[in-house]
Amino acid sequence: MLSRTTIQPRPVWGTPQLQRSIPRINIPGFEPRGGGLLTLLVDLWILFVCFALTGKLLAQDSMIGFHKEPLCQVGLIMGLWFFLGSWRTPHAVFLSSGAVRGITQIGWNYLQTLAIACMVFNILPGESSMEDGIVLATMLFIGASGLLAVRFVELKIVGWIKTSTRHRHRILFVGNNERTQRILNHLRMTPQCRIEVVGLLDSKEANPAKAIDSGEIRYMGPIDMLPSFLYGGMVDEVVITLPVRSRYQESEKVLKTCSDAGIRAHVFSDIFNIGEPRRELSDLGGNQTVTYARGPAPTYRLMIKRNLDLALSILGIILLGPLLLAIALAIKLTSPGPVFFRQARSGLNGRIFRVLKFRTMCVDAERKKKALLDHNEVSGPVFKMRHDPRITVIGRFLRKYSLDELPQLFNVISGEMSLVGPRPPIPEEVKNYNFWQLRRLSMRPGLTCFWQVFGRNKTSFEEWMRLDLRYIDNWSLTLDFMILLRTIPTVLRGTGM
Repeated sequence: MLSRTTIQPRPVWGTPQLQRSIPRINIPGFEPRGGGLLTLLVDLWILFVCFALTGKLLAQDSMIGFHKEPLCQVGLIMGLWFFLGSWRTPHAVFLSSGAVRGITQIGWNYLQTLAIACMVFNILPGESSMEDGIVLATMLFIGASGLLAVRFVELKIVGWIKTSTRHRHRILFVGNNERTQRILNHLRMTPQCRIEVVGLLDSKEANPAKAIDSGEIRYMGPIDMLPSFLYGGMVDEVVITLPVRSRYQESEKVLKTCSDAGIRAHVFSDIFNIGEPRRELSDLGGNQTVTYARGPAPTYRLMIKRNLDLALSILGIILLGPLLLAIALAIKLTSPGPVFFRQARSGLNGRIFRVLKFRTMCVDAERKKKALLDHNEVSGPVFKMRHDPRITVIGRFLRKYSLDELPQLFNVISGEMSLVGPRPPIPEEVKNYNFWQLRRLSMRPGLTCFWQVFGRNKTSFEEWMRLDLRYIDNWSLTLDFMILLRTIPTVLRGTGM
């Protein structure tokens, strides 16, 4: 009878960075990476119970502003919780070294939710500031405790179901190399994971026997023995770790054998050694492809970002209408020439568009630029000069407080820009980019980003580029929200100009 190896990983304080470096396969028995729809529904129920329980524990009159329009208020809280996205935090984070980070994120997002709700419904400390504080503290304590408790209980229930079941999911490895070893390490580090590894098939001379030497998996024979395993009902799924480029025909034969037997087979998509790009399956002309990409995936979050851009830009133009008219009038009265300045910029994936700004320089500024190139104060292909003689009197004021950028709200409405994103460069500057810097064009440009928050003109060109790439690689709706909040005081102080 064929012998088997059972992997029963003990709880290990593994790092999320290491787990992200392991190729992921959807085999029953692998711990799910994070929350989903069920977690969101449970969270919304907890928030509703929190709102109701706070009203019961405290006298209804003590709820101050929260006893008015309760359905609207609890609906807003639920919507904000969905927007901030803590429901996607992995449950297993509470058994890892990132537990403090996970708990802090949930508590911080819930505090943000209550703060925004207070501003929307004009619940501000007034004559009854002590009562307001008691209400908010109670809601914060009950809500945060409930959200954390539900995650902990759900994690324990999932773990109990997995470890108590008598059926173990049986997998067979085809290929013996470093990738096999990494997967075995991942299985050992994954909390609550319990699967059965039937063994490993491969030719003895094909690869160094790293996985076999570790003693964690048994060599069962050559690849030609695969049909006998499938006939005997020994395998639920097959994991192919063969190097596809050098052993393509063998990999294809294994896949064909598994397909004929109706057994699921997994082939990893990291065929090319090109670093960190995201890999996903897509359809192109009726053919399945493996798509390699960096930056945010085109999901509903980008759709939410676009809708927020539209709503906030339209609202901003309405509210700032008198200010826009006053600036236009000041420009017209203080210097000859048009009010607006249109300039070609490189947008998403290098598309050229016309950015709209209030004119802050003399009419022939572009012609005079050549004579000032030797006075450039910024490294790289960008031209920046603190005391640029081309800037008008009113223009210097507008630039200091970024008021000249306000007309770009129309670029946001037209879809050429976003509220938050890397600043759109001039096409001539892009031509002088180092190749790795082109990636900052992989996301729609914006009015503000890390550069505006962390120093503006005080930041070197190299650091500016790295800040933009950092934003692209770590993008989230919460990050956009935080950048917008930090941009306001930075602009009002006029720092970095």
